[in-house]
Amino acid sequence: MKNIPHHFKIYFSHFRTKLLCAFLLCTLIPLCIIGAISYKVSHTIARDKILASTVSSDEQLNIQFQERFLQMENTADSLQYDMYNLMNTNVSKTDLQVLTETRNHLSLFKNTFNLHYIQVFLPKEHIGSEENLYFFPIEDLENFRIPKKSLENPGTSSIWFYQPDLSVPFLISESKEPTNTIALCRILKNPQTQVIEYAYILFLNTAEFSQPLLESFPDKSISSYLVTDTGEIIAGNNQNLSIALSSTVTKGAVTCHISKLENGWYHITEIPDSYINQNIQILIKSILITLLISLPVTVLIIVLISRNLAEKIRVLSQAMEDFQLDTPTIALPWLTSPDRHPETFDEI
Repeated sequence: MKNIPHHFKIYFSHFRTKLLCAFLLCTLIPLCIIGAISYKVSHTIARDKILASTVSSDEQLNIQFQERFLQMENTADSLQYDMYNLMNTNVSKTDLQVLTETRNHLSLFKNTFNLHYIQVFLPKEHIGSEENLYFFPIEDLENFRIPKKSLENPGTSSIWFYQPDLSVPFLISESKEPTNTIALCRILKNPQTQVIEYAYILFLNTAEFSQPLLESFPDKSISSYLVTDTGEIIAGNNQNLSIALSSTVTKGAVTCHISKLENGWYHITEIPDSYINQNIQILIKSILITLLISLPVTVLIIVLISRNLAEKIRVLSQAMEDFQLDTPTIALPWLTSPDRHPETFDEI
């Protein structure tokens, strides 16, 4: 064991070994540094481009959702005129005529704008309150998940809420299965008595929002979903989503893009690092393959160059050992090639 350091000293005392180590250190260290920097920069650029592409798709969905919500707002505004006429008729014949016209308009709006359903709530004494197709008594509002604060002081603004398991009359829709819906409600209260005079709700099927999310993000590792202002997930590209809004922004190894929509809800997209790394594997493999090829080639070239230089030193050293002052000049043809011009000789 004591001889090991001594053997190392002998080995590294050779000129060729020192030259080879110098070449390796001066070449491999910069090559490794350049490779590491290239990997880091390439990884960052690729990550930013993947995130930018995903966020771009996200923004396109936001525009689509915003336009759909605005369309519902405009439809609700248009219904306001029909409700005014319906609530301001006194003669029975006129009541029936206006009720029929309103029902026709509701059906027209539903089909034209592809709404899932429209319900109108009237005072119990109104002639149309027991129609039970489009018109229902005001007391039925208790069966819906309208926020209590909004119900107590509705004002004139729209009330958005999530209504799961909505059943639609068979005459309106042939589907017997309850449907999860997005609801837009308008309520009018008497300013003096604070009694609700009428209300109406427009419904959209949540599947209308889940399908674009699924088509925009087919990769199951990306989770994109629509969330109410209370953190309730109502539509998404992953059926297993059950997290709340407060937990989405604190998850590790995930980049979250959160957009607030005009109705106060949120569109959240979670992009895990695993998805990003998966999409830049080709780039990483290319860099690693380049380094793995470059390193052996570089070492081989260094070995050949150091061998060529060290061989001249070895020959010169051997010649000086053989040279004696009291002997005639000895020709050493192996030091120089007869085919080369003297001007091309180096110092050795």
